[in-house]
Amino acid sequence: MNKYLNYILLLYLMIFTIKVKGQSHNDIDSLMSEGKYFEAITVINHTIESNTSTHIDYITLLTRLSLCYNFTDNYAKAIETGVECATLTQTEYGRYSEEYATVIGNLGIFHGWLGHIDKAIEYLKDSSHINETIFGNTSHKYASSISNLAFYLSENGDFEDANLLIEKANRIFQQNGIIDGNEYYSLIELNIKTAYNCENYQKGIDISHSFFKS
Repeated sequence: MNKYLNYILLLYLMIFTIKVKGQSHNDIDSLMSEGKYFEAITVINHTIESNTSTHIDYITLLTRLSLCYNFTDNYAKAIETGVECATLTQTEYGRYSEEYATVIGNLGIFHGWLGHIDKAIEYLKDSSHINETIFGNTSHKYASSISNLAFYLSENGDFEDANLLIEKANRIFQQNGIIDGNEYYSLIELNIKTAYNCENYQKGIDISHSFFKS
């Protein structure tokens, strides 16, 4: 698995619609934006232990905590925290909610990074279906979901299906006028199409690395 591409996949999926109030939460977001994930974990756990958060705040804190565990290579804890967050999110917002789709999308990528590709595909298919139900099959949310699904399908060797999905996603982005200059999706598409065309898959990895070094 290309860690750099996994990182940007996760960053794109992590968007969470709930705004959390309070200085400690601002500190958490600042630490995460600076890549200080261990420090963020400490602050999050202290905030949770202080019992000052609302139920919704707690869900959001768990979302951030699972991401921090992932970025510090503690994938088992990322999944454990993500599963708890998914359960609470489904109870609070319902299965067919943007919040739940986001959380299980994250879970899919956590599993993908551990090499649990079948589990990753299962979660990302579910996330894509929910986003399609909520936002429609021409929406940006749906297109981003199936792009991430396409990546893991290609990791599983399902290059034809992955190629069809990334082309579908590109058509949606083009219809919405937001694909031009989007290096994120170009990167995914390059990796998939390189494998699909039975060319040198390492080329996609090398370009991914050069993209993040630039």
